[in-house]
Amino acid sequence: MYRIPHPLNEESLNRLMADDRYWRDNHPEHAAYQEFVTEAFKHYYGTQQVSATPHVHAAVDMETGQVRVEGEGPAERGQIANRLGLNGPA
Repeated sequence: MYRIPHPLNEESLNRLMADDRYWRDNHPEHAAYQEFVTEAFKHYYGTQQVSATPHVHAAVDMETGQVRVEGEGPAERGQIANRLGLNGPA
């Protein structure tokens, strides 16, 4: 139903997450679209699991379209941001 964007890069992933279908829980396509975005992330970053506390997550700032990591624990936020490539190249 959905097609992975070409080229697939961080910018295109940010655009996918900025879509209402991704972040509006009451959107009729929410669950299917979230699964699609998850698959796009797996294609881009690989299938390595990111371990984190349940209180840390990535979110899209709808004003800027940027991904930010939110939650408790600066060490955990930094780890997730690094794995998502939000802190620049490793």
